[in-house]
Amino acid sequence: MFVLAVSVFATIVTPRVVQAEAGSGGGGGQPGCSDESYSTCFGAVWRYYTTNSNAVNIPNVNGGFTTVRGCSAAGGFFAYVLVNENNPNSGSLSQVRSWKIGPSDESPYAKSEFFGGYTAYRIPSTPSDQLPTNVTPGAYSWYAVKKAFAETKALGQNSGFEWNGESKLGWFCYQKLDFELNPVINAGSTVGEAGVSVPVSASVTNSGATASSNATWQARSLVVTPQQSNPTGVQIFSNGNAQTIAASARAFPRNTTAVPISNQTLPDTPVGSRVCFVLSVQPQSDSNAGWVHSSSSCVVIAKTPKMYVLGGDVIAGRDQSTQGSVTTSSSRKVFSGPDRTFGSWSEYGVVASGEIFGMASGAGYSGGSVNGDFCSVSFLTISNAGSDSCTTTSPKGGYESLSPLANIGSRFPVDDTMSGAIDLSDGPSGVVYGGTGEIQVTASQSIGLNSDGTGRWVVINAPQATVRISSNIEYTETQLNGTRNIPQVVIIANRIAIDEAVTQVDAWLIARGADGVINTCRPITNPANASNPLDANRCNQTLTVNGPVVAHEILLYRTAGSGFGAASGDPAEVFNLRPDAYLWATRYQSSAGRVQTV
Repeated sequence: MFVLAVSVFATIVTPRVVQAEAGSGGGGGQPGCSDESYSTCFGAVWRYYTTNSNAVNIPNVNGGFTTVRGCSAAGGFFAYVLVNENNPNSGSLSQVRSWKIGPSDESPYAKSEFFGGYTAYRIPSTPSDQLPTNVTPGAYSWYAVKKAFAETKALGQNSGFEWNGESKLGWFCYQKLDFELNPVINAGSTVGEAGVSVPVSASVTNSGATASSNATWQARSLVVTPQQSNPTGVQIFSNGNAQTIAASARAFPRNTTAVPISNQTLPDTPVGSRVCFVLSVQPQSDSNAGWVHSSSSCVVIAKTPKMYVLGGDVIAGRDQSTQGSVTTSSSRKVFSGPDRTFGSWSEYGVVASGEIFGMASGAGYSGGSVNGDFCSVSFLTISNAGSDSCTTTSPKGGYESLSPLANIGSRFPVDDTMSGAIDLSDGPSGVVYGGTGEIQVTASQSIGLNSDGTGRWVVINAPQATVRISSNIEYTETQLNGTRNIPQVVIIANRIAIDEAVTQVDAWLIARGADGVINTCRPITNPANASNPLDANRCNQTLTVNGPVVAHEILLYRTAGSGFGAASGDPAEVFNLRPDAYLWATRYQSSAGRVQTV
């Protein structure tokens, strides 16, 4: 900024006789000096003038005029002039004369960075010199030519900058600074997984009448724990743990100017942590040299849970009453090598009468997909796309030739009715139970062999009941020697809810009642319910289901997996259609006197 050197006004208000050094342009230092010695008689100064014109004439020392051009947009200019002996405070251009700028000979002392050539009026520039501010027409400034020109050029205010050695006048356009800076920063998302790259946009709005002086800006980030509240912008800026993510300096024109900030990779921090950003600028305004800070913008570290389907297809819409859709999410992560996309996937096909969003077929997301194009992970996805090839806009799904789902319950006539609770590892084998209401299912031991060496099997065929699985159901790990040794559990119900602590269910899960819902994490019924919400600390153990799964709707409420780095694709749920289900079903059908293949 400009700072007026008021203390020197006395020096130039009254004509002063100064003994000049000998040499070209020096003169004798007496009243009535020659043209080349006016600086020793009356003082040569920078003087400020306002103008709305693009052409302003200043009288030359030796007659004629030098025209100052291009300052109308700035509204004013400084000229290197001689003040009038009798009226040194006049703002009139007719009362001043131009003065020669630059060396008058080869002497190293006669430089343009000095006032008055060889006289005692010369004042060299220093790093502490400032440009004047709050100037008024006719005001004086005693700053070196070299300094003044250099600083105004850096401010971008030198549109009329010109040296004119012949006319003996130097001048530059200048506008009094009038600016007010307001920084703003915004993360491109409010939530994101660790390792995901999020865009961060930032800008500075100048609400003043002029461009700012050269301003320093800085963007910083700070990680806060789940227990901490969101920090303010000044709290981030002053925190010793905050990281500078971008910084530079520039003048800000009026209105809004974007500042460049690269995408930020979210760090490997606990779920629920927040990464908060601030943009800070200095000076705040032409009258406040301090820092000003934006509001903070925070991203919550979250999870995008994933599920795998092994040994079979994902088929949606086989009941033909409504279209069946498959909707899962994916995330693009920064890796040590190429960035990769992680998401849910089926080992084999994905087929739906409705649309398919986000779920890969052919194990496309296993280990992460380098190619972010969804088509590249949809090779076994059945689509009704006509003759078109797969594109980002072409539909996935819409397959209408799905055969109706077989009535599995009809294959298991009920032998006995039950209510309340059942321990699947206790009681007789080879029984089909019916029931209503809520049935709590546990297995205190692994499901293994009967005393005669055959595999233990139990079926619950209760399509109007709600079955709650409150413990693991695990088949024996004993070596089996034939299909007669295979154990099996089949659960058919209206609703099937699996308790939060359960991690493995070796069973058929068939939800074929009026609701037909499987919930992988009881007691969550609505993840957004404020009284019983789902967060990363709930349902955070992987659930593995070994057996066929059929339902109108599957509520995938587990939050495990989706870690950082190589663990980015770890699943929350795994559905595994193992060969033992086929082998047992074939033996069961044959023992009933028939084998149904379709």
